[in-house]
Amino acid sequence: MVVSAYGANGLADIVETIAESGTLNYTITNTDTTPPPNYLDTDSDDDSCSDANEAYSDANADGGDNDYYGIGFPPPVDAYGRVTLAPYTVPADVGPNGTLDYVEAETPPSITTQPIDTTVCPGCNTTLSVTATGADTYQWQVFNGSIWVDLSDTGIYSGTTTNTLTLTNVTTAENANQYRVVLNNLSYVCINSISNIAIVTVQVSSVITNRKITHRVNKN
Repeated sequence: MVVSAYGANGLADIVETIAESGTLNYTITNTDTTPPPNYLDTDSDDDSCSDANEAYSDANADGGDNDYYGIGFPPPVDAYGRVTLAPYTVPADVGPNGTLDYVEAETPPSITTQPIDTTVCPGCNTTLSVTATGADTYQWQVFNGSIWVDLSDTGIYSGTTTNTLTLTNVTTAENANQYRVVLNNLSYVCINSISNIAIVTVQVSSVITNRKITHRVNKN
């Protein structure tokens, strides 16, 4: 609500440079510089991640990917145009620079070096690694035959939330296991990045044995 006298042009005198001039004394923010301005834009920073998702730091805040908070197109609003089911909290700012996420254009992490297949002997150690830009978090996963399962630093695994996964004292049980890593940019909640699959092959050493050979000699 603006507390001010209103002129014949319908504007509050307090928001004009001079009463009745029609010239506003403030700038309407338009982060992406393309119409419409932020207060009407559902993606103010034009990074293909809706303001609803970024403001709440929740990839599912916009319901059915309708760019509005919740479901419906548009969702139900009150007499002031506010989405009735939305909690109007301070918009998220996950990054360290003080710019709110919904007006800070970001992208998913970019993988520059993918993890590669590796061969290891039983009882030996090996690593899988990834190189990426724009990644705040890493989560290594293993495929259990049906789904991808998040790994934790237990058993043979360490570094499960870093860019390098270490397998220690590998056994034949890990032979042909498939691994990948999920990377996230915390300021960009809409899409994560997933690496290529790397396969660990456990190579059993060949065993060479000497067999005793008996020769029989006939008298004749």
